[in-house]
Amino acid sequence: MGTQVQRDSSSQAGFIASLFDFRFDSFVTPRVVRVVYVIAMIMIALSALGFLLFAFKISIGFGIITLFILCPLYFFLYVALWRIALELIMVIFRIGDDVRSIREHRDLA
Repeated sequence: MGTQVQRDSSSQAGFIASLFDFRFDSFVTPRVVRVVYVIAMIMIALSALGFLLFAFKISIGFGIITLFILCPLYFFLYVALWRIALELIMVIFRIGDDVRSIREHRDLA
């Protein structure tokens, strides 16, 4: 029971404290995932906007096709791929938490 309290308090550690935790009791990645997702969405939107401007520079017809078909397709496809990749990372961390919980409950029995 004491290790659970210790582990809960270490998972509550701040971001800077987690960066300098050389025992890796608390992880930085679960805290950073949301920020990475937002940054990825912004970068994808900006690149889609750049592609749209380039398409309109080539021709009005290509720009209209890009505006209504290619850019939304590009945006949603890449946002979905980033989301899937980040969810896989989070699943790995949750599996680790579950294994740790099972191991701690087994030690108590």
